[in-house]
Amino acid sequence: MARELILLSHSWRASADLSSYIYYAVQLDSNGEVALANATSETLGILQNAPDAQYEEAEVGMIGFSKAKAGGTISIFDKLAPDANGKLAATTTDGDDYVAVALEAAVENDVFQVFLVPFGVISNPS
Repeated sequence: MARELILLSHSWRASADLSSYIYYAVQLDSNGEVALANATSETLGILQNAPDAQYEEAEVGMIGFSKAKAGGTISIFDKLAPDANGKLAATTTDGDDYVAVALEAAVENDVFQVFLVPFGVISNPS
Protein backbone atom coordinates (compact mmCIF):
# COMPACT_ATOMS: atom_id res chain seq x y z
CA MET A 1 0.00 0.00 0.00
CA ALA A 2 1.42 3.36 -1.03
CA ARG A 3 1.92 5.82 1.82
CA GLU A 4 3.11 9.39 1.89
CA LEU A 5 5.37 11.44 4.13
CA ILE A 6 6.44 14.56 2.28
CA LEU A 7 9.38 16.19 4.05
CA LEU A 8 9.72 19.08 1.62
CA SER A 9 7.12 20.50 -0.72
CA HIS A 10 6.67 23.86 -2.37
CA SER A 11 3.79 25.52 -4.19
CA TRP A 12 3.82 27.37 -7.50
CA ARG A 13 1.04 28.50 -9.81
CA ALA A 14 -0.31 25.84 -12.17
CA SER A 15 0.16 26.44 -15.90
CA ALA A 16 -3.23 24.84 -16.71
CA ASP A 17 -5.90 22.52 -15.32
CA LEU A 18 -3.84 19.71 -13.74
CA SER A 19 -6.71 18.12 -11.82
CA SER A 20 -6.26 14.80 -13.67
CA TYR A 21 -2.52 14.60 -12.91
CA ILE A 22 -2.17 14.12 -9.15
CA TYR A 23 0.92 11.94 -8.49
CA TYR A 24 2.43 12.71 -11.90
CA ALA A 25 5.90 14.20 -12.41
CA VAL A 26 5.97 17.96 -13.00
CA GLN A 27 8.38 20.65 -14.13
CA LEU A 28 8.47 24.43 -14.23
CA ASP A 29 7.63 25.89 -17.63
CA SER A 30 9.20 29.01 -19.16
CA ASN A 31 6.74 31.17 -17.16
CA GLY A 32 7.79 29.60 -13.84
CA GLU A 33 4.51 27.70 -13.58
CA VAL A 34 3.99 24.02 -12.83
CA ALA A 35 3.41 21.90 -15.94
CA LEU A 36 3.35 18.18 -16.64
CA ALA A 37 6.89 16.81 -17.04
CA ASN A 38 8.03 14.89 -20.09
CA ALA A 39 10.95 12.61 -20.92
CA THR A 40 13.25 15.51 -21.82
CA SER A 41 12.48 17.94 -18.99
CA GLU A 42 14.24 18.53 -15.72
CA THR A 43 11.77 17.23 -13.19
CA LEU A 44 10.86 19.29 -10.15
CA GLY A 45 8.92 16.64 -8.22
CA ILE A 46 5.52 14.95 -7.94
CA LEU A 47 2.22 16.86 -8.00
CA GLN A 48 0.50 16.41 -4.62
CA ASN A 49 -2.83 18.14 -5.24
CA ALA A 50 -5.23 18.67 -8.14
CA PRO A 51 -5.32 22.34 -9.25
CA ASP A 52 -8.25 22.72 -11.62
CA ALA A 53 -7.32 25.94 -13.40
CA GLN A 54 -4.36 28.02 -14.50
CA TYR A 55 -2.85 30.05 -11.65
CA GLU A 56 -4.32 27.77 -8.96
CA GLU A 57 -1.81 26.61 -6.35
CA ALA A 58 0.05 23.44 -7.36
CA GLU A 59 1.79 21.67 -4.48
CA VAL A 60 4.90 19.77 -5.54
CA GLY A 61 6.49 17.09 -3.34
CA MET A 62 10.27 17.34 -3.64
CA ILE A 63 11.75 15.22 -0.81
CA GLY A 64 10.16 12.36 1.09
CA PHE A 65 7.87 9.41 0.48
CA SER A 66 5.21 10.01 -2.14
CA LYS A 67 2.68 8.24 -4.28
CA ALA A 68 3.39 8.27 -8.02
CA LYS A 69 1.74 7.09 -11.25
CA ALA A 70 3.57 4.24 -13.04
CA GLY A 71 4.44 4.54 -16.72
CA GLY A 72 5.39 0.89 -17.26
CA THR A 73 6.69 -2.11 -15.35
CA ILE A 74 8.71 -1.01 -12.33
CA SER A 75 10.77 -3.06 -9.88
CA ILE A 76 11.63 -2.12 -6.33
CA PHE A 77 14.67 0.22 -6.16
CA ASP A 78 14.44 1.24 -9.83
CA LYS A 79 15.52 4.82 -10.46
CA LEU A 80 12.59 6.68 -12.00
CA ALA A 81 12.26 9.48 -14.52
CA PRO A 82 9.17 10.85 -16.26
CA ASP A 83 7.99 9.35 -19.53
CA ALA A 84 6.48 11.48 -22.31
CA ASN A 85 3.21 11.70 -20.33
CA GLY A 86 4.52 12.60 -16.87
CA LYS A 87 4.24 9.07 -15.46
CA LEU A 88 7.32 7.58 -13.81
CA ALA A 89 9.31 4.92 -15.67
CA ALA A 90 12.51 3.04 -14.84
CA THR A 91 15.75 4.44 -16.24
CA THR A 92 19.34 3.15 -16.26
CA THR A 93 20.78 5.44 -18.92
CA ASP A 94 24.07 7.09 -17.94
CA GLY A 95 23.56 10.82 -17.43
CA ASP A 96 19.76 10.57 -17.11
CA ASP A 97 18.10 12.74 -14.50
CA TYR A 98 15.80 10.89 -12.13
CA VAL A 99 13.32 12.16 -9.58
CA ALA A 100 12.62 9.11 -7.41
CA VAL A 101 13.48 5.56 -6.41
CA ALA A 102 10.73 2.90 -6.40
CA LEU A 103 9.87 1.50 -2.97
CA GLU A 104 7.51 -1.09 -4.41
CA ALA A 105 6.92 -2.84 -7.72
CA ALA A 106 4.26 -1.50 -10.09
CA VAL A 107 2.83 -1.87 -13.57
CA GLU A 108 1.40 0.68 -16.02
CA ASN A 109 -1.05 3.11 -14.35
CA ASP A 110 -0.56 1.78 -10.80
CA VAL A 111 -0.24 4.33 -8.02
CA PHE A 112 2.79 3.18 -6.04
CA GLN A 113 5.22 4.40 -3.37
CA VAL A 114 8.47 6.18 -4.21
CA PHE A 115 11.20 8.04 -2.35
CA LEU A 116 11.70 11.45 -3.94
CA VAL A 117 15.31 12.30 -4.81
CA PRO A 118 15.57 15.87 -6.09
CA PHE A 119 17.76 16.34 -9.15
CA GLY A 120 19.33 12.87 -9.12
CA VAL A 121 21.66 11.94 -11.97
CA ILE A 122 22.57 8.37 -12.95
CA SER A 123 26.31 7.82 -13.03
CA ASN A 124 27.53 4.50 -14.38
CA PRO A 125 31.27 4.04 -13.84
CA SER A 126 33.20 3.32 -17.05
